[in-house]
Order: sequence, then C-alpha cells, then structure tokens
Amino acid sequence: PMQAKLVDKLPEGEAWDYEAKFDGYRVLIVKNKTVSILSRRNNVLTDQFPTITATCADLQDGSVIDGEIIALDENDRPSFNALQNRRFHKEAVQFYAFDLLTYARHSLLSLPFEKRREWLQRALTPVADPVRFSAPLKMPILIRWSLRQSRRDWKALSRSGATAAMSRESEAEHG
Repeated sequence: PMQAKLVDKLPEGEAWDYEAKFDGYRVLIVKNKTVSILSRRNNVLTDQFPTITATCADLQDGSVIDGEIIALDENDRPSFNALQNRRFHKEAVQFYAFDLLTYARHSLLSLPFEKRREWLQRALTPVADPVRFSAPLKMPILIRWSLRQSRRDWKALSRSGATAAMSRESEAEHG
C-alpha cells in the first residue's frame, strides 16, 4: 500500500482527488484462486477477517486491491477500539477499497489514479458488504479545509467518520 505523507494543508485544484482516511488497518487484498489479506508490512491477516475473505472470493482472479479494514461503532463511526476487539463486533468489520493495482493479472499501475478507480468500481461489482468502494470526498469542503481553518470545517469532514483526508493526483501513476 502507498504510504501517506503528512502535510499542513491539503493540495488544491482540479488535479487532485480526495478520500477519507479511516482509523483502521491498511491492507492489500490479493485474489489468486484464493484470497489473501496482507498488511503494509506483508503480514498475512487472512484468517483474522473471515467475512471479508469469503466476500472477496467472488473477485476476478489476479486482482490486487489497496484499501483499509475498519470497524464501525454503535453510531456507525469508525472505531479502532472496535477493530482491535473485533471478536466481539464481527458484524462491524468493513473493508473500504481505495485502489485497484492489478486486474486479471494485468498491472494497472501505469494508469492514472482516476482510471484505476473506474476499474475498481467495476471489479467490485460481484462483491457486497462488508466490502465497499471508498467514494471520493466532496471538493468544496476540502478546498476550504486546512489546519489553519476553523473547527467547523474539520467537523464537516469528520462527520463521515474520517480521521484525516487523503489526496492523490488524479493523473498520477501508482508509485
């Protein structure tokens, strides 16, 4: 998975896409006949998330999806505590897909991010909850938001349950 870089202000302009950063585990889901869930450090987490693993069995073989596993609390907000205690909250565990790196054993890394997300939406068609497409955030909120802006603007973003905002260049290759 791509590493995030902390900045004081989100980049602005039409060249940027924005998505929510939830408080969970960043993982790759790899589908090659069987499903593997791998952490950022390449630890195998497959057995820890049986529902996500079973749901992803319907993905196209040769797919690699970058995303985040989260758990929702009783108010449907991401909760790292609920994720750590997932044995008590199995129904609360979700996977939010951000990026499709490989599809049908073909690398998509040279495609712009925007195009990979289009492919991702199509790739997720055969799967259902708890696997979800991480929809982009609305531009107007993010253009106004920075660390120097008011708490009101941050609250507008955090109502989605996000702990931060991620930005990527729409035309950028994965790297």
